[in-house]
Amino acid sequence: MANLTRFDPFETAVDNLFRSFFRPTLLDWDAQRTVRGVIPMDIWETDNAYVVMAELPGVRKDHINVRVFDNQLVIEAEAVQEKQAGEEAKQLLGERTYGKFSRSLVLPTEIDAEHAEAKHEDGVLRLTLPKKADSIAKRLTVQ
Repeated sequence: MANLTRFDPFETAVDNLFRSFFRPTLLDWDAQRTVRGVIPMDIWETDNAYVVMAELPGVRKDHINVRVFDNQLVIEAEAVQEKQAGEEAKQLLGERTYGKFSRSLVLPTEIDAEHAEAKHEDGVLRLTLPKKADSIAKRLTVQ
């Protein structure tokens, strides 16, 4: 037998208010992600290199700084807000984020910084970071 409960619209409205208050929206999460300096990226490893794809939408390539030393990678970028409509225009909506972003991480093996490559196209930074020859694992034959 099913249990019957009385519908209380006030209770439901208050419950929904508190549930939505503590649950961040997608827009809030995206803004917090950027403000905190998290640059979303994918990293792949091949036998000889790491390939890093980092999202930097709205960032010009001359505002990107990439540093590699030993096995550490540091990406710094700045998205600069530029007036699009002129001084007399009044902005009605502003959801894009601006400012400095950075991301630092440690890779499992040392990087050969001399042969590393960086390309920026369509808001995506692609890094090819070759491993140092002496840090590449060698397969031993068991006899």
